[in-house]
Amino acid sequence: MHMSDDRYDFTLFGATGFTGREALRYLVEKPPAALGRWAIAGRDRRKLEALLRDVAPGREDIAIVVADSTDPESVDALVAGTRALIHLAGPYARYGELYIRACVDHGTHYVDLTGEIPWVRRMVDAYHERAAERRVKLVFTAGYEALPFDLVTLLAAQTMRERHQVGCRRVDIVAHATVPSGTGAGDMLSGGTVNTLREALREGPEEGADDPAALIAGDAEATAVRDRSPIVVAPWHDDELGGYIGPVFPAPFINPPIVLRSAALFAEAGAPYGDEFAYREGTLVGPSAGHRVAAEMLCLAIRGMSGVLAGGNWLRQGVLGVLDRVGPKSGEGPSEKALAETDYGLRARGLGPAGEEVFVSLRAKGHPGYRSTARMIAEAGLALAFDQEQLPEIYGAVTPATGVGVAVLGRLRDAGVEFEVE
Repeated sequence: MHMSDDRYDFTLFGATGFTGREALRYLVEKPPAALGRWAIAGRDRRKLEALLRDVAPGREDIAIVVADSTDPESVDALVAGTRALIHLAGPYARYGELYIRACVDHGTHYVDLTGEIPWVRRMVDAYHERAAERRVKLVFTAGYEALPFDLVTLLAAQTMRERHQVGCRRVDIVAHATVPSGTGAGDMLSGGTVNTLREALREGPEEGADDPAALIAGDAEATAVRDRSPIVVAPWHDDELGGYIGPVFPAPFINPPIVLRSAALFAEAGAPYGDEFAYREGTLVGPSAGHRVAAEMLCLAIRGMSGVLAGGNWLRQGVLGVLDRVGPKSGEGPSEKALAETDYGLRARGLGPAGEEVFVSLRAKGHPGYRSTARMIAEAGLALAFDQEQLPEIYGAVTPATGVGVAVLGRLRDAGVEFEVE
């Protein structure tokens, strides 16, 4: 295994993309001494140099590495040269495996933003055991999907054990956001996200894309998880959590498999969330009859999107054509106003076997999908580079909760994300 001492502490790959630029802007605000030796990477040296002149003028401490996803040798050299890789250049299903394989080969920890659960499943099947043997952490889906949901669930389960000495039988989470006035549809998506959507439209639906147990290894356990914790795209009502609740938008199929994999990995490690653990999430709409209608509309939108992805080739091509005409291009994304003034929160209730309750909440500053995501994944990458002694001793193809765990909460405070046990 390549383990020379001249490796970078971490490398930010995909730095010229929209989220990559956000992550770089955040990192250069930190004292250089806190970042060790590090690099930004991408396939175009001139673009990387221009990015540094723009975002970090005069900074001599940030190296540039050129790597192209279509050139395996350059990918191997990039990964061999760093202790932790923050990978921000999707779609991962097309190019991601090269990086995963190289990370396992070279003992490099890895974190990404993928929401492509069927691809994650393929990586679990192919690399989990070897990565675990080599004590490498491959942390998937560490942006707004699914890091805050995963960590809030972990905190609820830990709090239940500390307060009531029992496990959680279920955790329910509701998300809410405050969006500035004047925010348009274009402030919701970046070019990178749209590229991932394009890929899904080109390829058609993948087996297991809506399976809560997609990342559970054993057949019997996966069947049990599906039975007790299905993903249901329907509104629900809960007075304690604020009224009518719709699905998590835009993708209700990403967080549950990650959270349920975390529960399975912690159970394997001897720290189970609880017997028969189940998970449910949604978006808080509000308490009135009008909010009930809005929750129904959210469900219709999600079902419509799923219908398009599962639809005939002609339907997918039609939507692809519209996206190509009006969607943001690579490197484009929400306005500065939307990035800075959008805030969000989560509230979780853990339920014990005899009705015991605990509540955990999270408040975060910045657009969840871009500004906050970029800052959270940057901190997760720094935790992989510098905090290994404090992180859970769970290795392989892991999740935010099992990869960085509650040890990252202090770092996330710097990123504008505050957790509170009520």
